[in-house]
Amino acid sequence: METFIEQKDDGVIFNIFVQINFELERLILGFGETIEVLKPLKLRNRILKKLRDSVKIYEEGSM
Repeated sequence: METFIEQKDDGVIFNIFVQINFELERLILGFGETIEVLKPLKLRNRILKKLRDSVKIYEEGSM
């Protein structure tokens, strides 16, 4: 079930009711910089950690 919350100039805020799991994280990460998880904080922090870990790989430069 999806609930529309708010239309903004830079996007849309909506609620979705899901089970937090690897597939959800993968789907969210697939949107790249065009999506932001606001809540729940647990999921937001998991996504943030994965993004920070990814940036670290590129900053360290394995080439």
